[in-house]
Amino acid sequence: MAAHTMLFLKCVLSPFRYSVLSKYSSFSSSKLSDVISSSRPRTDAEEYCRRKIAMTQFLLNECGFSESQALAIGRRNEDLFKIISIRTAQQAVQLLRDSGFAEDQVRKIVFSHPKIMQLKVDSQLKPKIEFMKALGFTGCDLGHILSRATGLFTCNLEQNLSPKIPLLVGIFGSKLSLWKTLKRYPRLLTCNMDNLKPKIDILKQSGMQGELLLYVIKLRPTLILRSEEALKLEIEYVRNLGILEGSKAFANALVAVDSSGLENFENKLKHMATLGLLENEILQIVRSTSSTLSCSIDKIKKNMDFLKNTAGIPPNILVLYPRLLTFSIENRIQPRHKVIEFLRETEPSRLPRNLAKVYALSEQRFSDKFLMGSPEAAKLFGKYKGKSVDLAIS
Repeated sequence: MAAHTMLFLKCVLSPFRYSVLSKYSSFSSSKLSDVISSSRPRTDAEEYCRRKIAMTQFLLNECGFSESQALAIGRRNEDLFKIISIRTAQQAVQLLRDSGFAEDQVRKIVFSHPKIMQLKVDSQLKPKIEFMKALGFTGCDLGHILSRATGLFTCNLEQNLSPKIPLLVGIFGSKLSLWKTLKRYPRLLTCNMDNLKPKIDILKQSGMQGELLLYVIKLRPTLILRSEEALKLEIEYVRNLGILEGSKAFANALVAVDSSGLENFENKLKHMATLGLLENEILQIVRSTSSTLSCSIDKIKKNMDFLKNTAGIPPNILVLYPRLLTFSIENRIQPRHKVIEFLRETEPSRLPRNLAKVYALSEQRFSDKFLMGSPEAAKLFGKYKGKSVDLAIS
């Protein structure tokens, strides 16, 4: 069967019906091609099929989609191809490219929001892109935001997007803070502003006012995108941990709970108890630096296993150095441990009394204290992070 005809059948049939027809049917491909290319007036069904195959070819040849992706777009948006124009689609895609979007961003936008291909460039698309450019977003940064917040393309510029910016600037304190946040959470631009005020009021009622309110929203913007009920539950959970409301510790704990989810956060606390920590020690860690519990249960287990079984550090050391849970074993703790083990053999007088403190030192202080000023510095540096011994120590 001709390739053109096969694509036609894939466009109009379900995968099962296509496989059956292509295997067992004696349907003439030449007759089907005649239907597709005939100059006689087409029926509505024939016109729809012609539009659909033309759009599928556009997605394949001009957008770079795979055949399965192009067909998936068609099957998820059957009605779209009844009204869409190839020329309009081409202009929409070209505008994204001319605006500096990367090809993968263009495909992501088209795949997740195919309706963009039916929007008029001059009246519906370009004004929103120009608006975003005026805010300081250009090229791939703009493509990143719009590929993750495709609802911006169909929102009303005058009634929705334009008045939303000053309100968001007011929430985040400055344009710079908002811009940084939007790069991480673009869907803030598509949220309903009327739904944000009740969430902000709930946070204020839990003692988060002024700079602390700004701090927690910057740290975890999705808090104000939660439902009111979910936010109240998280606040009540943190309150029951005994953390002082209105404190930075309360804000950090709320962020940790929100990023993990209530059930998952509770599981983390239970898991820490199985590692040898007492309940009051766990609560001390949560109350002091609860943000460290934003890491996964697997990471907590992995770090604790190394600290306890390889480094010989007791679990309760986390009360003093809770950030040990967040450090990378491969890129920080293990390389430093190798250096200390090397010192144990070559210069035992330089051994530290507190191994946990060694892991917590900054990179520069660790280098100055254990890699510099020693006849074995080059050899130590060779062991540290597996780097070559002829490299200079930075």
